[in-house]
Amino acid sequence: MDDTNSLDPAMADEIAALPGVKCTYGTMSRTAQPARINGAETTIDLYSYGDAMLDDAKRSVASGDLSKVYGDSGYALAIFSDATRLNVGDSVTVNGQTLEIACVLSEGIGSISGAPVIVCSGETFTRLTGETHYMLLNVLAEKDISDAAVQKLYALAGDAAVSDNRELQSEVNGSYWVFRLAAYGFLAIISLITVLNIVNSISMGVSARTRQHGAMRAVGMEGRQITRMIAAEAVTYAACGTVTGLVLGLALHHLIYAKIVITHFGGVWKVPVSSIALVVLLVAASCVLAVHGPARRIRNMPITATINEL
Repeated sequence: MDDTNSLDPAMADEIAALPGVKCTYGTMSRTAQPARINGAETTIDLYSYGDAMLDDAKRSVASGDLSKVYGDSGYALAIFSDATRLNVGDSVTVNGQTLEIACVLSEGIGSISGAPVIVCSGETFTRLTGETHYMLLNVLAEKDISDAAVQKLYALAGDAAVSDNRELQSEVNGSYWVFRLAAYGFLAIISLITVLNIVNSISMGVSARTRQHGAMRAVGMEGRQITRMIAAEAVTYAACGTVTGLVLGLALHHLIYAKIVITHFGGVWKVPVSSIALVVLLVAASCVLAVHGPARRIRNMPITATINEL
């Protein structure tokens, strides 16, 4: 890292060639850069993201289209801040050249001067400022990178400050996976309870009407027709529960998202289509399981036994 944008891009290529280094990507910066936002005079902290950093930023997109920012374009992105809110479609003029905000990220590189943070591609940054050297050079290393390669990296960095975040990143990843295991474990338990509840409810309903099913078989109803009746009951039960759950769940999801995410990070609430599809598939599978056991039990019981069943 060097606060004066004096890191030669050639250094990135040399470090990338070291064994154990996955890739390198640099960031250029102009803090407190004079600019105009929607026509108003102000200052901004202007940064560049390489393609790898833009790819990584996709998971933080709160609103807009990140793909427009790549390459030498007329677009940039903004990092959300409570103090300096920028929205998709706002214009930013730097050195007489105007960029349009294509998307807003919920997180990213921070402001140094307290001004709004604007990020563009490296090509766009060079066109705006004429700058080609980096302020910050990020190195993504393999887990098993050798000490010799690390020492060589320090030597190539010269007088620039070097920060080794491998241990911190390992701790962060560990905490992240612990949280994921806890969260998904809880969801798995809830899902299992849902499946068992549907199966148990249908099974109890069939058992309670065993005599009626026996009477229907006695007057000529086939096993397939009995199965269809049980399936219709299961589908009705599951559909009512799914619709009610989705309506209440989406309302709660929107409320929590608006209070926690949009208020602090900006963005737009979207219907979680993939999650809804997963819920529907889970309920459909539960219906199949719920119908299979009771229907087979009814088909295998003699008609006299089903009629006499209490």
